[in-house]
This record gives sequence, structure tokens and C-alpha cells, in this order.
Amino acid sequence: MAGGTPAFVPSLLVFNLTMRSWQANNVTVADIHDYTMSLHERLYQRLSSRAMGTLFTFEAKGCAKGCAGAEGQGIRDQRCTQLSSEGEEHGRLAHEAAARQSLTLSLPTRSAAEAAELVSGLRKHFIIADSRGEFVRLGMGACHAVAHVDMLVQALEALAVEKLHKPLLP
Repeated sequence: MAGGTPAFVPSLLVFNLTMRSWQANNVTVADIHDYTMSLHERLYQRLSSRAMGTLFTFEAKGCAKGCAGAEGQGIRDQRCTQLSSEGEEHGRLAHEAAARQSLTLSLPTRSAAEAAELVSGLRKHFIIADSRGEFVRLGMGACHAVAHVDMLVQALEALAVEKLHKPLLP
């Protein structure tokens, strides 16, 4: 029985079907994590440093060192550990702790307004993201394919070009 909330029944059924499928195909949580990290890696390799520097900042408060990478470095080489007031890590792009890394990327922008604008721009490219404060959050998982990451890279590159060519005054 699904308990007192009938609205949970469809989700529970999907969860149970997924778990049965994973069990039948010997898929583990570690397999899903590794797959998702490979999607992150593809994003790191494909997104240009120009787009990265235009859309995101790694010099925000809380960054222990100068985190903006040199021109020509990809995201993967940009390292930053930022702590929120609750002690959560944000903007972590280094792979030293890949085994513990979240499946959600939290990428820092210069302000909450910029994060909201970027989320809105991604939506125009049919990419769902959200923001919390100045961080853009991108969730990746087993339901995503390499083609989805490529679409994300294309959208981010287009938004960076758009931002670079935006007039300073309205």
C-alpha cells in the first residue's frame, strides 16, 4: 500500500520499475554515479574558457585562492571551493573528490540576477536548470545522454556570445 497520500503511487511505481530494471541488468548506484561524472567531464572538456569566463565567476567571496583559470584552460582545470553560510560546497569543479561529488553542478555567477537570467536563457534553449542565490544548478543523471550535454554546451556558448554582444545601456 502507498500510505496516506495517493499522489505518491505513480512515483513509487516508477521507482520500483527502475530498481527492478537496474537489478536485472546488474546496474549499481556506483555505475550511475560514474556515468554522471562522465557527463560532467564532457561538459568540462567541451565548454570554452571564453564562455566559462563570460557566464560564471570563480573569484567570488569564499574562494580560498584565485580560481579563475588562465585563458585556454577548460572548466576542469578551474578549482574552487566556496562555502555558503551553512557550510555547503558550491562551484566545486575539481575532481579530487569525484567519489563524493554531487550529481548536481552548482556554478557561481556574479549575482543572483545573473543566475536567474542564465536560467531563463537556458529555458529558451529547452534546458531546465534552477538557481539558488548566485549559483546556477544543473542536474545530470542516468536519464541524460551525451547529446544532452552537447545541447547544454551549445546553449551556454550561444548565451555567452549573446552576453558579450549585449549593449551596456538599454
